[in-house]
Amino acid sequence: MHNILPELVLAANTRDNILVVLLLIGGVAAIFGVYAFQGAYFKKAGRGWAMMASRLGLRYRNDSETGTVFGKLQGFKVQVELEVHGSGRHRSYFTHVSLRLPRSLGLELHVQPRNILGRLGNLFGKEIAFKDTEFTKHYIVGARERKAARQLLDDGLRKLLRDYARSFKGLVIQDRELSWKTQTTVTDTKKLSLILKAQVRIAGHLFPESVEADEQPSSASRGRSAKRRRPIGKRALRTRAL
Repeated sequence: MHNILPELVLAANTRDNILVVLLLIGGVAAIFGVYAFQGAYFKKAGRGWAMMASRLGLRYRNDSETGTVFGKLQGFKVQVELEVHGSGRHRSYFTHVSLRLPRSLGLELHVQPRNILGRLGNLFGKEIAFKDTEFTKHYIVGARERKAARQLLDDGLRKLLRDYARSFKGLVIQDRELSWKTQTTVTDTKKLSLILKAQVRIAGHLFPESVEADEQPSSASRGRSAKRRRPIGKRALRTRAL
């Protein structure tokens, strides 16, 4: 009996050690699996972002695990960036779409979504009231000059902001920047393109003199292209044959 007891203890210790090793191997494999999945997901997003940049006449730059679409869209500096916050198990990915205004609005204006973060951001400021209940349902507005802010946020701009809120939510106007951010890697490039174009429309309302029209082919060149694309009829084919 005395000889069997140490063997049982040794066997129990061995099983515990094996279990610990297996748990460690499983944990390491899970971590590498997560990194591999994130890498594949980012690679897919990167290909889509590069194609989006090409369609919009922008540029694409990618680093080891982040990517950025940047350039000018109708005269305004825009950017779509994949941000990484934290490290290891606490790493988080954010997609940030932003537009840089040509200059400051000069009112210390901030427009934020009506959510918990927006309310906290406006905790020490007094909200500017609007009779437009549909607008105030989505946004909290603060500014140093309240009257000037109301004039700036006219019917046309409030409509653009209402449309934006119904489609995307989360727009922030702060000093010289329009921005939209979400805690994920967005692969839906159609959505990102629409957000960029919506931000450009808002910026164009604020600074109409800064809008640059996209280059469009002239009517003459369109006519020539249409003629070149016109299908050849049977009569023309017979003439060519002769």
